Amino acid sequence: QSITVVGRQQLDTQNAQTLTQATQYVAGTYAGTFGADTRLDFFQLRGFVVSDYGLYLNGLQLLNYGFAYSRVDTFGLERIELLRGPSAVLFGAGNPGGLINQISKR
Repeated sequence: QSITVVGRQQLDTQNAQTLTQATQYVAGTYAGTFGADTRLDFFQLRGFVVSDYGLYLNGLQLLNYGFAYSRVDTFGLERIELLRGPSAVLFGAGNPGGLINQISKR
């Protein structure tokens, strides 16, 4: 599968507090902290670094800090969509590994 959705029920079941915790069981995904700094998250999809340009919130690209993203709280999220490989073209030019789109609660 090239698209994986982590829904609200799964987030609650995992008791995931951060995006890293929410995506740690998704196939083809590496999520962890950036070095020793626990304030920043680092993501890879299919071996490509997503932390450059591949994190979105409601379809809008998030600002990164050059190498990693600040921690994202999952409390306000309805679901998380992980688009791997060619399916990421739905959002335009970007990372060949894919992207992570977070959908907030309405």
